[in-house]
Amino acid sequence: MADTTKKRTPGDVAAIAVAYLAKSRGDAVRALHDAISDALDDLSDERDKAKDRLISHGYARSGPYLTRQ
Repeated sequence: MADTTKKRTPGDVAAIAVAYLAKSRGDAVRALHDAISDALDDLSDERDKAKDRLISHGYARSGPYLTRQ
């Protein structure tokens, strides 16, 4: 599986921080809270997608699904 993650630069991070700060009208605590909340939501979505991919390939918590022949 190829690594499709984009390398982030300090400029990218600063732009995101400025956007959250602007959205929160200068409230730094609220901006940080919103950024962390969004990041956790994204992480949860990625975990769900990974789980769905495993299940679609015949895997479950107990391991591969084996059919009797």
